[in-house]
Amino acid sequence: TSAPTGHPSEWLGLSALYHDTGGVGNYWTSRDNWMSYPFACRDESVACLGPGSTETDSACWYGVICHRGRVVGLDLAENNLRNFLPTEIGYIASLNGTLDLSKNSLTWSLPSEIGSFGGLKDAFDVSNNTIEGALPSEVGYFSMLRQYLERAMVHIANLAADLFLVLEVLLWSTR
Repeated sequence: TSAPTGHPSEWLGLSALYHDTGGVGNYWTSRDNWMSYPFACRDESVACLGPGSTETDSACWYGVICHRGRVVGLDLAENNLRNFLPTEIGYIASLNGTLDLSKNSLTWSLPSEIGSFGGLKDAFDVSNNTIEGALPSEVGYFSMLRQYLERAMVHIANLAADLFLVLEVLLWSTR
């Protein structure tokens, strides 16, 4: 499939995501319209609002959120993405709303190119994957980083409370 005119870098970034995370190998749970032409985001009259919206046009690529002809979000949570996130994801320069890749089978480390989405304002979630290593320093520019860290801290606090309870039970049972 040839790249559409207009914003070919966005298309290349999405194409790399599709090919490198198992879309081609039929691993994805839903891949409706991926790699179809014409690219639905190019038509400003088409509503591509993501998988949770009842107003999403049937021509949209599953999980791609568009606004005014540009890709502004990706909601591919629980979609069985696997392997690694390609560096070409940084080509989607207009991504500034949602990046939700949670509950998949992504591995390795996050590419520093995700830092090019400095304006993420709705969600950044890569939880419940087997991503290794530290978050790239470029992620510090995300406006949603605080929300991500707050969720992580709640998880850590719950884990600590559970651990404390287990230790208390163990200590009590040894008396």
